[in-house]
Amino acid sequence: MNPWYEKKRYALVLAAGKSTRFKSATPKVTYPLCGKPVISHVLDKLENLDIEKTFVVVGPESQSVKDAVASYTVVFVVQEKPLGTGHAVMAAAPLLQELSGSLLVLCGDSPLIRSETLRQLLETREVEDADQVVLTATLEDPQGYGRIIRDRQGNAVDIVEEKDARPEQRAIREINTGFHCFKISSILEDVSHLSPANAAQEYYLTDLLRIFCDRGKKVVTLATDDPDETRGINDLEQLALAERALRARETGDRR
Repeated sequence: MNPWYEKKRYALVLAAGKSTRFKSATPKVTYPLCGKPVISHVLDKLENLDIEKTFVVVGPESQSVKDAVASYTVVFVVQEKPLGTGHAVMAAAPLLQELSGSLLVLCGDSPLIRSETLRQLLETREVEDADQVVLTATLEDPQGYGRIIRDRQGNAVDIVEEKDARPEQRAIREINTGFHCFKISSILEDVSHLSPANAAQEYYLTDLLRIFCDRGKKVVTLATDDPDETRGINDLEQLALAERALRARETGDRR
């Protein structure tokens, strides 16, 4: 264990996404799930993780999201244009400049994530003194997800989004779940190197893995054995599935 690792912990919750597949103007993170907004389930998982401050990235028309999390102590970051996950971190960068330690980046529409998994992400970054820890999962059907690219030694060297993937890369079943933990100083150093030169013309946060590797920084992957915990909610069917999964937990695992 590195005795000098920085223990301060922060969280950045991405909640600026639109409800395109809901066919609604209501932000998907505010939809009710087991009696409270989707994003509330995510914020609840940050409790007992010694988080110093939680930042929530919202869009310019975000009053409903702010209202949904009014009972939580959070700092809002406005992402003026929907230019990707990397752009969301760019919007938050000015608020991170004076901070050090770990930044947990998580999705506001993934209410099934377990607090223990988030704890493992944080502890892995701290103990390994890693610049980035990526939570991965292996799926029978990885369609729609970014794929983890590894070198011959088995080290993760890139994440390729499906829109940009070659056929042989699309055959890879190990995926990026969207949950990451960064050393704050490292993400601030390199987030400006992100480029929208891709099929979606967005700033992908996932490109930081390749940038870090190219610059000799330490990237570690952590695999979840329960891919369902990382699934996001993009339509009413997925919302109903999440409702059933959370209610099933009530009689057993309460994490």
